[in-house]
Amino acid sequence: MKKTKILTGLLTLSMISSTTMTALNAQDNRTSFNNTMHEIANYNTNAGADGDGGVAEIVKYNKYNQTMYLVSGKTQSVHIVNLNNVNSNSNTTLETTKTVTLESIGINDGGDITSVDVSPDGKEIAIAIQHKDYDKNGYIARFDANGQLISIHEAGIQPDMITYSPDGSLILTANEGEPRQGYEDGTVDPKGSITALDTNTNQSYDIDFTAFDSAESRAALVADNVIIKKDTAPSVDFEPEYITISNDSLTAYVTLQEANSIATIDLTTKQVTRVDSLGFKDYSSGDNKVDLYKKDDAINITNTDEFLGIYMPDGISSYEVDGKTYLLTANEGDSREWGDYINEVEEKYGESKSKIVTLNTDDYDGFDDLSKKYLFGGRSFSIIDASTMTMVSDSNGEFEEITAKLLPEYFNCSNDDISFEDRSGKKGPEPEDIKTMIIDGKVMAFIGLERIGGVMMYDVSDPTNPTYVDYLNLRDFSDDISGSVSPEGLCTVSAKDSPTNKPMLIIANEVSGDVNVVEVAGETYQHSLTLDKTEIALKPGENQTLNVTYDGYKTLTFSSDNNNVVSINNNVITAINPGVATITVSDGQIQATCKVTVTNPDNSQTGTQTPSTPDQNVSSQEKQPANTAVKTGDESNLGLYTAVSFLAIGLIIELVRRRQKSH
Repeated sequence: MKKTKILTGLLTLSMISSTTMTALNAQDNRTSFNNTMHEIANYNTNAGADGDGGVAEIVKYNKYNQTMYLVSGKTQSVHIVNLNNVNSNSNTTLETTKTVTLESIGINDGGDITSVDVSPDGKEIAIAIQHKDYDKNGYIARFDANGQLISIHEAGIQPDMITYSPDGSLILTANEGEPRQGYEDGTVDPKGSITALDTNTNQSYDIDFTAFDSAESRAALVADNVIIKKDTAPSVDFEPEYITISNDSLTAYVTLQEANSIATIDLTTKQVTRVDSLGFKDYSSGDNKVDLYKKDDAINITNTDEFLGIYMPDGISSYEVDGKTYLLTANEGDSREWGDYINEVEEKYGESKSKIVTLNTDDYDGFDDLSKKYLFGGRSFSIIDASTMTMVSDSNGEFEEITAKLLPEYFNCSNDDISFEDRSGKKGPEPEDIKTMIIDGKVMAFIGLERIGGVMMYDVSDPTNPTYVDYLNLRDFSDDISGSVSPEGLCTVSAKDSPTNKPMLIIANEVSGDVNVVEVAGETYQHSLTLDKTEIALKPGENQTLNVTYDGYKTLTFSSDNNNVVSINNNVITAINPGVATITVSDGQIQATCKVTVTNPDNSQTGTQTPSTPDQNVSSQEKQPANTAVKTGDESNLGLYTAVSFLAIGLIIELVRRRQKSH
């Protein structure tokens, strides 16, 4: 497996002090270490920081109304926040537009709001809601983009993640089915499943793993190193965590974190077609290195032949290269602690007698070499060929290497404790979520680190050789919980869809409870705004529709620079008085114009053109003044009209006089 390249090179111990200064400066400036990312806006849930997390969790962005939707598990609500005033040159404090709660939509038996997603056409959002009883089905609630409830549908047990298919035809939820009261007699271990809701017919499909429950099928999974609790059916033991869907909307890939596996689902047949283990991470040689020893008071990222890593991915994403689909996984790791049950073993190792947490293999099938100790999580991200489910690359020990260089004083600290090496013996930095975005023709991956905090940025254009680009950490290390702490959910926004026309990354921090809106270096997208006419001739009282072609998503404004000549309501022009006016259509950054000439009814422009003044500019949102009387002719024409009138009167009088005389 190829090692990813660290562009900045390795730091020597003599460079640590200068590196620490760089870290402080990077945080103070709200900028990444290589200046690729910088914060341009921040939102706070005002729910207070919480070391247990859940304050700001999942965030999604709607390009059509430039709005983000944020799940706060602590307040059991979805925050709707508009980003249309965000700009590149300042750090904007964002305000809540609306909040959706369980009470506001009439769900009285709801437990946790866990996830949110935006439909591809931007017209809807959907949220996942768990039942207050751990063993009962949850809900899918659909809303319009403004947060007005459309409908509520049943999901499986404990829906934890929700997503629309790229074509918008399906809403999927990953239903964990965790045994939250443990495994004692009288308790329930619910089935894990995936719910597929048809957005057109509202028909719901329950996709589970019962097809793998036969002795033969279960044995095949175990032989492939799929981790399954002993004497337990896969359909009960599997806990679907996160979903990504292929670009053609035909296949879904689901992380089964505790099983260290990925399930593949045919969305046409609504069936699980395969379950594949990610295998184990060999730390004994090469670039797979790890620091496990908290009490040695040193950063010692090295090989070990005593331990193997269990990848146990949480977040998953997908992208295409040359028509082939690849999966990216954030290899966090997770243990089980329900009721009186826990599958962790904590023992002291090495000369320093440091505590290291491993999985209790006595309770599980799927392990070949029981002479080894198995660590939770891979402390990395991996790239997998979806057609073969073969891992083509892994970041190995780089997350620890990079954070050790850039933040040595806080290496492997936790998200509620800045103590040096607090997490070395248990999952390290904990990669949580992973998202991709194309920037300047290259595919970039962003990986959130739950414990020490921050987001890693990698170029994954070549799936077999991903390259480190930058690291952003907006945490304030002056206190245990200060600044932006513990990224949970990430959302990428392309330059075309961004309010700044630059690539954007949105980070929801579950411990500090805030959201960072981060601009990423890349080419500015140039939107196109054109009109079907650049010059129009009208007569007073006539209307003309101005057709606009625009590839952006901002609200367009229409204005006239001389409202005495021409008014405009949205894209409908109304001629008022003879003269010339310019219609301007703008999205706030780019504009297009149309010259409008208003002539007299006899098609001659005989009137004096009304001059344009700034206070005559009128937008489509402003009230249009009442039409004024049409003025025609100059003084010489008026005199001619008067003379002709008197002559006509004189002729009439003479005719009357002669007729009276003849009688």
